[in-house]
Amino acid sequence: MRASIYVLLIVVAADAQSVNPTAARASYVAQVIDQASTPAPAAMGGMIIGYLDDFGAVYRTYGAATVDGTVPLNEKTLFGIGSNSKLFAATLLAIANERGLDLKTAARSLMPARNVITPSENRYAIRFLDLADHHAGLPKNEGHLYGALSDLYSDYASDPITCDPSTTELIHDCGCCDPIYMSLLGLQPTCGTGVANPVYSCPTHAPTSGANGWLYSNEGFEMLGNVVATWLQYPSWNQANLTEISEPLNMPDTVPLESFNGSQIARAAKHCSPATRTTNVNCQLLDWLPVGNPAGGLFSTASDMLTFLSYNAYGATGTPPNSTLAGALPIIHQNYESYPGGGQELAWQNLILPTGELERWKDGANGPFNSYLAYVTKPITRMVVVLEAGAPSTDLSGIVAQIMNNTGPSISSVATADGIPGTGIAQNTWIVIKGTSLVPATAPAAGVDWSSAPEFASGQLPTKIGDVSVTVDGKPAYVYFYCSAATSTVCTSDQINVLTPLDTASGLVPVVVTSNGVSSLPFSKSLNGISPAFLEFGAGPYVAATHAGGSLLGPTSLYPGLSTPAKVGEPVVVYGVGFGLPGTAIVNGSSAQSGSLPTLPVCQIGGASAALSFAGLISPGLYQFNVTVPAASGDNPISCTYSGVSTPSGEMITVQ
Repeated sequence: MRASIYVLLIVVAADAQSVNPTAARASYVAQVIDQASTPAPAAMGGMIIGYLDDFGAVYRTYGAATVDGTVPLNEKTLFGIGSNSKLFAATLLAIANERGLDLKTAARSLMPARNVITPSENRYAIRFLDLADHHAGLPKNEGHLYGALSDLYSDYASDPITCDPSTTELIHDCGCCDPIYMSLLGLQPTCGTGVANPVYSCPTHAPTSGANGWLYSNEGFEMLGNVVATWLQYPSWNQANLTEISEPLNMPDTVPLESFNGSQIARAAKHCSPATRTTNVNCQLLDWLPVGNPAGGLFSTASDMLTFLSYNAYGATGTPPNSTLAGALPIIHQNYESYPGGGQELAWQNLILPTGELERWKDGANGPFNSYLAYVTKPITRMVVVLEAGAPSTDLSGIVAQIMNNTGPSISSVATADGIPGTGIAQNTWIVIKGTSLVPATAPAAGVDWSSAPEFASGQLPTKIGDVSVTVDGKPAYVYFYCSAATSTVCTSDQINVLTPLDTASGLVPVVVTSNGVSSLPFSKSLNGISPAFLEFGAGPYVAATHAGGSLLGPTSLYPGLSTPAKVGEPVVVYGVGFGLPGTAIVNGSSAQSGSLPTLPVCQIGGASAALSFAGLISPGLYQFNVTVPAASGDNPISCTYSGVSTPSGEMITVQ
């Protein structure tokens, strides 16, 4: 194996150059975000996407923050976050749980005594947990949007719930027109035709369970946030959120519209302000939003939202560090129930990405604004926040999915070692895989190789180094080396060198990298019969070659004191890969492989025919060519053609 290890180290060095991994990562992330966000919806007023991972934050902006373009769009622009406000209500519940409020406490037990609910009524058994995981069986909104907590509590206690016909924006939104809600009652949707003919009265439903019983409810979170704030002895939900969450996490811009100061009004998207909430046509829908609504009343910025995501993703070591709130995270982030697409936590939902990663997410909308938050924690923690104004049809979930998929374990290229870019690969061939988040970001700067793999003791090559493995066409490949762009100045991207398995398939096959149990998206690559290439010293163009005695062959300047040119008529050794299989059978994954090619390639040096005395496999995937140098001088192109396919042009050998 010494010859193959020596030559494959050359493959790694072929990409050597000094780079700034953090800057390279930021540039890559910016490109991914731009691709995911293009084209921007025509109706969009402005959108900002914030991204944060272990390498740092990236912000990208699109459109204008205000309709007249006078407010700069940046990470400090305030947007309504709609239902992402529920995440703060859920956090407050977890904080209260730490202090003794049982999640299974009946919500009616903490309501004012005047709002009586009898044991025979459906709301009697609703727990705080049911409110927080959308399984309380309550309709989407209360009968009429409350102006005081007494209104909210009265709606909750009433049965049936009757929508206020004077509230034109939500005339059907108490649930009576919702087919899912009404189906849980065994009823058909009942909707009136306008304020002149209201038919908006429906009974409450008992608490539900399972994905089929999940029913998204704003009313549930309106109750939750306000009752929990009262239990924590705060005069309002707003004050509880400010004291317990926003201030400890240093999120100064996460406030309801009514609390805006002068600076926040100046930075508000669409010129939303407390003074014009009922007259500003761009924020018109906000005129019905109850003051301090824990289900959808908060505004925030991309900067604040990344801080909040950082707290959820990193816990006590988030940005800023916060050990006090960290104890709430295990309470929030566990599956209490399910929704049709995955697991339901306290307000958060989760799903499995195509990469196999668990993503936690929440979306929000309140008319003029849309928002989306998501994060994953391994193999590389990364977070995305999207805040958008003016285009309710924008597919924020699709944008975030594309960003998450392409910033996670992602293969950007697969090629035969020192082969022709863009061409296929072959079986039993050394290939180089490059991409993002393919290997641990903590890999040593020098990379990791198979030198200590226990498989060698039984005569086999390792299919896994640490937690990194690769499949080609669904078959395990043999991992020799990997390095991380996060720590290495040699590898400009994450890189893995593997030997492909024996496989007689042809055409496009999937290449998949798995790191720490998380798999990359499949990368399609053409699998051919052969993919011949000479290995090169460093970045080339000189082929990896030695004199017959084993000393390095190349110009004296290549490796001063070690490399020397070939002489005319001298037999030399050149190394290559991708020439297919020898004439004798070999064992897949064996640490010892050898055998001559069935026929000799046709080779040239400097345009003259070069005689071969041997061409064959000398170790796994590594071919040796014993060639006699014809009459030539200086740097000469070298090439060999085998089964009608030639090695890359431009490769050189030095003759003196």
